[in-house]
Formats: sequence, C-alpha cells, structure tokens
Amino acid sequence: MEKTPLAALKVADAIPGISSGGKKALSQLGSDLEAIGFKTGPGQMLFDLLFERGLARDYLAGVTAADQQRRLAIHQLLQFAAENDAPGEKDPKRQFLDWIRRLAVFGDDRSLRELPTAVEGIDAVRLMTVHMSKGLEFDVVHLPGLGNGMFPLSGGGSVCPAPDGMLETSVEDSKAEEEECLFFVALSRARDHLSLSRADRYTERGRSKPSPALEVIASHLPRAPNSASTWTTALPAPPQDRLRPDLKVDGREHDGHDIETYDECPRRYLYQVVLGLSRSRQDNGFIHFHRTVYRVLRWLAQQTGAVDAAQIKAEFDARWAETGPVGNPLEAIYRTSGEQMLDRERHRSRAGMRIAEAVSIKVDGHLVRLEIDEIEHAGRNLIVRRLRTGRPPSAPDQRLLHALMLGAAEQTLEATGVFRIRYLSTDDERPVKLDGVMADRMARTSTALAGLAQGVYPAKPSDDCPRCPHYFICRAVPD
Repeated sequence: MEKTPLAALKVADAIPGISSGGKKALSQLGSDLEAIGFKTGPGQMLFDLLFERGLARDYLAGVTAADQQRRLAIHQLLQFAAENDAPGEKDPKRQFLDWIRRLAVFGDDRSLRELPTAVEGIDAVRLMTVHMSKGLEFDVVHLPGLGNGMFPLSGGGSVCPAPDGMLETSVEDSKAEEEECLFFVALSRARDHLSLSRADRYTERGRSKPSPALEVIASHLPRAPNSASTWTTALPAPPQDRLRPDLKVDGREHDGHDIETYDECPRRYLYQVVLGLSRSRQDNGFIHFHRTVYRVLRWLAQQTGAVDAAQIKAEFDARWAETGPVGNPLEAIYRTSGEQMLDRERHRSRAGMRIAEAVSIKVDGHLVRLEIDEIEHAGRNLIVRRLRTGRPPSAPDQRLLHALMLGAAEQTLEATGVFRIRYLSTDDERPVKLDGVMADRMARTSTALAGLAQGVYPAKPSDDCPRCPHYFICRAVPD
C-alpha cells in the first residue's frame, strides 16, 4: 500500500531491509517533521526545524569569516522563506522550491545578493559585478581579470542597430564607451586602496596580453601593465571526489541513454540509475507535451493497418490526460501543435522501415543497448533516424547518444549508415554528420564505462542544474 513520505516515516520500523541505524535515523526524521503539514509554509517550517528543534545549533557558533557567512546565508534564506510563506492551493513548500529553481534558471536572484542592513558590519569580502557596485564605496577594492578580451569584454551579443542618423556614434563606438565607463565605475569604488590584477594566461592557448584599459592609466600605476608576474605560487588542486566501489556498476550491459547521462553528469547517473531516484525533470509544460507526443508516436508505430484521425485523437486524449501539461497556461497551444505533428506523421509512409528497433554496440567488452526510432534501407546503406518534437538547433546535434545509435545500427546490421533527425514541429529532416566526432564519442563512452566500473561519480555543474530533480540534494552522496 502506497503511503505519503510522512506517513511512511511513522511505520519505518516495520519496513524490511532497513538497518537498526537507518531505522533510528528515520525515526528521528519523523520526529523532526511531526509538526509539518501540507499547508505549512516554508518560513514556518524552517523556523520550527532550525530553532524550535535546534537543528541550527551546529551552524550558529564560531567567529571566523566562514562562520559569519554561514549565519548570513541562514538569515537570508529565512527572510526569503518568510516572504513566501503565504498559503495557496498547492503545497507552499513545493512552490517555494520551484521559485528557487526559477531564480537559478533565469539568474534573477539579485535581491538575495543584497546585504541585509543588520549584517553590514560583517568582517568579510563582498563579491559583486561592476554593475552591482554602482553607487557603493569600499575601503579596499580588488579588480581582477584585467586581461585582453576579459575586461573590457570582447564579443558579446549583437545589439539591435538604431535607425540611420538616430545616434551620433556607431554601435561599436557606443559599446566601447560603455565598457570604458564601467572600468571607471570599478576604479572609483575604492576609498583608500585599489588593487588591479591580471593573469599571464587564461587558457592553454598562450600568454594573455594586458587589457587595453590598463594602458589608459599606465602612467598612474606602480609598474607597467605588461611587467612580469609577482604571484606565481600554484593553487592547491581541488579535492577529488572519492571513489565509491560500493556503488560501482560493473555489469557488461548498459543502456545508451544511461551512458549519455553519465557523460553529461556522473552524479545524476548515480541518483537516477544506481540509487533509482526520480528521472523526471522539474521543468515547464514543454517537457510534458514532449513526452505525451512521444508516447502517441510509439503507439502509432506499433499499428499495422491504416490509422484514421479519430483513432489518433482518442489515443492522444488518453495520453494527454495522463502526462500532458494539463492546466498549463499554454496548454491550448501545446495541444494544437501536438495534433498537427501527429496528423502529419499519420500520412507519412513507413513502408520497409524498422520501427523502434533494438540494437547494440560493443565498447571495451561492454554491450551498450539502444532503441532507434526508425531504420531505413537506402540501397546498401542505412538511414538511422531519430524523431524529435522540438525545432532544429543552430548547430548539428552531434551528441554522444546519436553517435552510439549510428554505431550500434552499423554493427548490428553490418552496413554503413547515415544519421538523420526528423523535427516534427517544423516537418523538417536534417542529416547529422558524425564521421569527424565518432572517435571522440567512443572515447567518452570508454571513459564513462571505466568510471562506472570504479564507482566514480563527480558532479558536473551546468546551467541545466536547476532543472535536475536532484538539484537540492546533489552534494549529499550517501555513505
């Protein structure tokens, strides 16, 4: 019988397979969460856990800068949670976490970076962008990254040009003037001491030149901008993620999608595949729309005879009710788009195609299994095709999974093939040239298989992290 997490905690002693230490920990967790209900707001919950039950005692002591920073972080989190404590139709705690995800996805957390008035005297360094420093002053200011192309920043997004004659200067000159003003803002934030620095190199390609901005103030500097380095001590290597041989995956067969997951983020593989936690992304309605259309496409591919519009609509309605973005503000648009895609696919001939074919590829003695949407014979060659609901990207989609699909089809069917992606939203099919990247993709697959055999699961932070279902527990790898 399925239970809610809170209800399951109350009967943890009766769950088989849990050690005595685990039962004790679950019992303590159940006790800590005893006063928490569905409508309990995030602020009320955190105040109760941290102070009423004393879970914050280990974080409030100490006089070092790190201790002060930890207390500041707790203060800001509680303040933000209290401001979002209003009850609603849904669980306010889940809404609070969803809001944090959105802040991280869009980088819109500026309000949380502001230092509260109550802690302005903290003895610590404040890190901020030049834009955020406008109007502020500090006794000491350090301005790093003064290499060519770093500051002022070269490149960047293109600006929409103004009509001819509207501006006195060109877009390029205007941008250069803006960067010059930013440099002046950065310099003028210091009251007593200003420190400027640059690195000899920022990449492995070669030495870096000093920023042109330094040449403007060169006569006021104690040393020339291109003088020798004064700090050459190597930084300590970052701590390595410890091996987890107790969680290694040493089987000889693997799923191709799982190998791609490990390649993108081994930590996510650990949670999803090894520990069996949720794979569902915390995302917008498009993901639910995407999954629903795929389910109907798979159903359509399994039909042997002609399928009319009424049959597709009935299947689409049933799947939409299960996994579609029901209640989403854009539901009507998603639904119309899905119906159009499926109607086009209904009329497309699949004669002679292998549909949802299971194939495999051997890599370093391992067997990597994949399922391919469509395999079509074109003379002596194969067309390996994947169906996608989105729009074509600006660059060819040469991801590891696609290389594995092509290689697996060629090995299984003993023929040479080409890879194509059919984008259903635009009714467009595009070839993806993989010849030049196959060696790299196979090397990455070998690295993934070796890492799994050893139990290596480092996290790979990216812009997509806030959408990961394990975003809030990523650092907590269980012992």
